[in-house]
Formats: sequence, structure tokens, C-alpha cells
Amino acid sequence: MRSKPTLAPLAALATLAVLGCETTSAPSELLPSTPQFAMVPAEIDGLSTDLVISGSGLVAGGVALGEPSTGIGTVDINIPTDVDVAMALLYWELRDDPGGPHDPAYFQVINVDGQPVTGQFIGGNNPELPNGRSFAYRADITDLITPGANSLEIDASVFPDFAFPNGASVLVVLDDGSTSAIEIRDGEDFACLWLFDELMTTEPQTFFFASSSVDRVADLWLIVGDVENSRPNKIEVTVNGQTQWYVTGEDEGTFDAFGDGADGRNGPEWDTKHVPVTIPAGADQMTVQLHSYNDFSGKSPASLAWITAGLSVPPDHFAEGRMTGGGVVRLLDINGDLVRFTHGFTLHCDNTLSNNLEINWGGRQWHIEKESLENISCTDDPDVTPEPPPAPFDTFEANAFGRLDGVWGSYIWFKLQDAGEPGGNNDKAGLKIWAVGADPSIDDPVVYVPFDFTVNGNLQAHYDQPHGNKP
Repeated sequence: MRSKPTLAPLAALATLAVLGCETTSAPSELLPSTPQFAMVPAEIDGLSTDLVISGSGLVAGGVALGEPSTGIGTVDINIPTDVDVAMALLYWELRDDPGGPHDPAYFQVINVDGQPVTGQFIGGNNPELPNGRSFAYRADITDLITPGANSLEIDASVFPDFAFPNGASVLVVLDDGSTSAIEIRDGEDFACLWLFDELMTTEPQTFFFASSSVDRVADLWLIVGDVENSRPNKIEVTVNGQTQWYVTGEDEGTFDAFGDGADGRNGPEWDTKHVPVTIPAGADQMTVQLHSYNDFSGKSPASLAWITAGLSVPPDHFAEGRMTGGGVVRLLDINGDLVRFTHGFTLHCDNTLSNNLEINWGGRQWHIEKESLENISCTDDPDVTPEPPPAPFDTFEANAFGRLDGVWGSYIWFKLQDAGEPGGNNDKAGLKIWAVGADPSIDDPVVYVPFDFTVNGNLQAHYDQPHGNKP
């Protein structure tokens, strides 16, 4: 088991956040005296802390602490039993009364399972707005998280009665022995389109990582507070110049962002959101930005407080994998006819060594031998476990030209997935084969097998040898 890392001393932590586009009522009673805090919140808008942590992946869970929870709730988070917990970070964020005292010291201690936990103040605002200020904190709670199911009671009712907590989230760095590119940005970056210029949107966050020869799927985790339901907002993700929008409107993207009905919504005004992002081969950077925006529906743009962005990019060792077929893998095409992958096929993720693949159906044969594949994608589906044997991926997808009934020039698309032993009905496969000289963009294939469970046989993903090794 690896030793657990410690959080290094942090400099320039404070960031600006101002409270929203709407007015919040609050009790006017304040404490008779204001304790001194070592750091005065700076007027900086953005996520100022950058943590680069060794590990293999990220997972998170959260809970809303605003009304009607009375400041108490439970964070449920499941950790795979075959990994170590490298680090666990607890985040919380709240508003205070518009009248003050605006001192972070009042809210830096929160109870976790009945025990006080002291947090590091990572962001708060200085500008005066009519609806108060907000404060964000981080605490290292690595010793409280273990492999398996975890339930932590978070109690913010210990704050003074002029505090209005939005929520809390736990972000966990996993360690399974492999090394992903993991980076965490935190602080507090507030945005509302109707405010003055520097607060109309958040600052973009750009992450850099080593490029790969294959496509990968990165895990982006976002912790965001203050977003009310039905208030338009969106996430902008740009990978090597290509932008994908994740928005609340169904007509503008494939995912909701933050708010009622969105993935990752923990409750009123708190989101812990997971966004899988495809990283194409050759890409070495990704930029993330959150927006409050006007969708011209008459709804007010969202106010949002961006607390955390965590990114985990799988290592390049997907390129060190190969897929093989054991026995005869049988499939059914769209007509119910049997299609077979013959025993002994081998396909390499890095396309360095020769590939061998033969497919038979209805007295016909498609074959590739030594020719290179095209558009190879070796990826790891988090819901699939290919072991045994150990493998850096579980899904192989590619195109190629080969021989159809002995004649060169037939195009194929195929996708294979190893779901572990014993194979058979657990594994999946799909393919399309076109006639010699056909144009796949306009012509129908001569055989089509939708991606689905195999009838029998066994697909196996491996670390490749001799030119790729298990890290």
C-alpha cells in the first residue's frame, strides 16, 4: 500500500465570490465581537489553488445543506474495495448575512460524524452586494474514508445563525497502483450574467497532460454551489480547440449542467457533477469554463459559485494493450444469421505489430493479415471489469481494409468489449462489413452486427508484449 500524501502548504488561496443575482433575507442578529482571521479575503476571481496529486482516479459525492435540511445531511460515497484511498478532501460553502460580519473564522469548523473538522479558507468575496458574501473551505479527511461504502454526516448547524450553508462534497483520489494525470483546482469563482463585467462569467481553467496515441476518456468532477432551479447555466469544455457545451437546454447539448433534474444535483443550490470527456489521440490540454447565461426564455441567468474542478486523465498505457479471441466468438447479425470470429485473432492498440482478424458468415469470409488498422480507439469503460487477466483497457474499436472472399478492398468497422471471465454472454461485439469498392458513407454494409452481447466464445484484453508492459 502506498503512503498517503499530505497537502502541501498553500499560498495565495483566497479568491473572490460575490453573492448572486437575487436578494436573500437573513436574521439580523450578529455575534457581539468578531474574531480575527489570519487572511483577509482578496479580490481575486478564479480558482487559485492548483493541487497535483499522485493517484489513479477520482470519485466524489455531495449533499445539499440548505433548506429544508437545517444544515445537516449525509454524504454517501462508494470506494472500490480493491483500491487505496490516496487522499480525501471535504469542501463546503455558505453565505452569510448581508450585514456582516463577513469573517471566515466563523465558518471554518464543521462537524463530521459528530467530530469537529477545521477547514482551510479557500475563497470568499470582498465587494459589497445587497445579498451577502460567500465563503468556501477545504479540509483533508483522508483518515475518515476507507474502501467500500462510506456515509458521513455533515453538520453545518454549528455555524452561527447568520450562516446559510449551501452544501458539502467529498472528493477522493484513488490509488490502484497505476498513475493517471490528476489535478485539482479549488477556491471560489462566482458568476452571474447580470453583475458587473468581471463577474459575468468564471475564469477558464486549462489543464495540461501528456498526449496519447489513442483516444481516452477523462473524468471531470465539478463542485458548484448557489445555482437555483430553472436558472440557465452551461459548461464549456474545449479539448485541443474543439468545444463541447453541456447545458440546461435540451436543444443545445447532450448533458444538463447544474440545477433541478441535472446529473449530480444533490439538492437545492448544490451540485457534485461528473462529466466524462473524450480526449482524442494527440490532445494534450483541456479548458473548462462555467457560464451564467441568458437563454432568452424569460428566466434569470443563474448565479453560481464554482468551488472545485478535478480532472483525471488515464495514462498512455492504453496504447500498450492488445485484444485477442479465444475459441470461436459467435454473434447474430440483424437478420438472425450466425457470424463468427475465428480462434486466434490478435489486435494491437498501438498498431505497431501485425494484426490478424478473420470473420465468417453464410459461406463468406472477411480477412485481414498484417495490414494496419485505422482509427483505433482502446478505452476503459468504468462499468466494465475485463480482469482476469489484468488489462489497461476493455473496449477495442477500429476500422480497416481487408479481403472479402479473397478480394482486397472491403472496409470494416468493428467494436469488441471484454467483460471478464468466462466471456460468452458477458462480452460484447459489433461490426459492419462493406462490399469491395463500396463507400461506407453512402452504401449499406453486406453484413451488420449491432454492438451487443456475444453468443459464446471469449474476448480478452491484455497488456501487450513484448513492446508494452504493465506499469
